[in-house]
Amino acid sequence: MSCGPLLGGVLVEQFNSDSAFLSLAGLSVLAFILCLFFLPDYKIPAKSSKPILSLLFHPSLKVPVIGFLLYSAVFSVFVVFLPLLGHSIQLDYSDISLLIFGASITMVICQRFSGKFIDIFNKYWTIAIGAGMMSAALLLFPFTGNLLHLLGYSILLGCGLGLTLTSFSAMMVIEGRKHGQGSVEGILNTAQGIGIIISPVLFGLVLDHSNITLVFILGSLVSVVMTGWMVILYEKSLHNKEPYDG
Repeated sequence: MSCGPLLGGVLVEQFNSDSAFLSLAGLSVLAFILCLFFLPDYKIPAKSSKPILSLLFHPSLKVPVIGFLLYSAVFSVFVVFLPLLGHSIQLDYSDISLLIFGASITMVICQRFSGKFIDIFNKYWTIAIGAGMMSAALLLFPFTGNLLHLLGYSILLGCGLGLTLTSFSAMMVIEGRKHGQGSVEGILNTAQGIGIIISPVLFGLVLDHSNITLVFILGSLVSVVMTGWMVILYEKSLHNKEPYDG
């Protein structure tokens, strides 16, 4: 996830876009072969789980569902529209791929070291902190043309993404123990998929009728609004003496 954009940008810069897609196809075949022959087959005891629709509106899953929508929407805005922003300020393909690489590798590193921090503190507030970092990064992107500044914002975005994703993963495990791991993962991955699908479409319409700056500003605003919604739901659960786990 981190090296793919960097490798693709270098290939396009040195050769052409066909080479990037051919490399993607070759690596996909290699991954398939490795999984086919070396992926272990774990046999997990069957466990009863609740219907998917009942879980979708379950009080303890409202915040995680909103959170996965937020995470996927912000990451989609960054990955889809950063190349367009880069071309508008005359960045090379390799520069754009470096920015995506910076955010992705920072997200991976942050997940590695934020686990203990998230275990100690309330997961919903760590999500709010991470979402605030993502919102600030998106807001700053369109107001500079300096590559080093953009790389710094990408790293900030990666830290926010890593913090929120680790918190969501911990919540997924907690809720999976109560409702069934497969069912909970299905619900949250569905929410993530919806965010990935809807976000580029909606913000693409904004771009058609406005400019790339407004796309990033609205992306930042969506992050703030959805984070506020999560915090309100969490505080409401405490007021009703039905707190979420975490």
